[in-house]
This record gives sequence, C-alpha cells and structure tokens, in this order.
Amino acid sequence: MIRIAKYGLLLLLVGSFSAFAQTASQQQSLQPRDITSKLLCPCGCDSMLLSSCFCGTSQALHADIQDQIDAGQTAEQITAGLVAQYGKEMWAAPPAEGFDVVAWIMPGVIILVLLVIFVWLIKSQLMRRRPEPSAHETAQADKYLQKIQEDLKNYESDR
Repeated sequence: MIRIAKYGLLLLLVGSFSAFAQTASQQQSLQPRDITSKLLCPCGCDSMLLSSCFCGTSQALHADIQDQIDAGQTAEQITAGLVAQYGKEMWAAPPAEGFDVVAWIMPGVIILVLLVIFVWLIKSQLMRRRPEPSAHETAQADKYLQKIQEDLKNYESDR
C-alpha cells in the first residue's frame, strides 16, 4: 500500500513538472493561428473564423496579433484585448462563465429530461398493456401450484 502511494506521488510530481515544461514551451511557440482559430472575424464575413477569413480586417488583425506575440504577450492577454475591443461576439464558442454556462449545459439537460420522460412513458405504456389473467388461467395456475405443493410434501416425506 505504501509502495502504491509512493508511485502515485512520483507520478503526480512528474506530471506537474511536465505540465510546467509544456506551458513554458507553448509560450515560446505561440503562433497567431492558436489565437485566431478561437475567434470570429469582426468584419461580418458570414461568421467565419479569423484564421480562415482573408478579408482586409483579418489580415490587419493577423499582423496585430503577430506584433503582440513578438512583444511577449500571452494568448490570454491578446485574446482579452481583442474581445474587449470587438465584444464577446468575437468568440467562436462562448466562454464558460456567467449566463454562457447555461448555454453550454442546457442542451444536455434538456436531452436528459426528454430521455427520462420517454423511458417513463414507454414503461407506463408497457405496464398498461399487460392483460389481467383470465379466470381460466388463474384456475389453471392454482391447479399447478397445488400439484407442486403435493410433490414437495411427497418429496419431504420420502427423505
């Protein structure tokens, strides 16, 4: 048990160091595409991603983003500045904060609720469709039950 705990602690430490090293290397290799692939072009080009739009506005924003990367800004800083300048509508996907969390969660909740209602309806319909046993079936079942009880008594008396 102690050995497992040691290995778990070792894996945790190695994982945290690799995450730190990865973050540092990602900062050095930050490309404009890393930022532009998460944002929409503000020119109104049918809601195209900034990375795939080739209008004059997107070209200017690409150059501006590259200048900010060269100045040492992080992707979060650059993105925050663009969103502050052009508004939240620039996000390709709404961030998971505030009311936008509801926009992310509600489709799943609605599907789950509809699934529960569907299963409940199916079960209730199946329960309704079970016919009540007729008097003949009940009498026949009683006859078999009586026969089984007699056989059990005979079996116990033979032992």
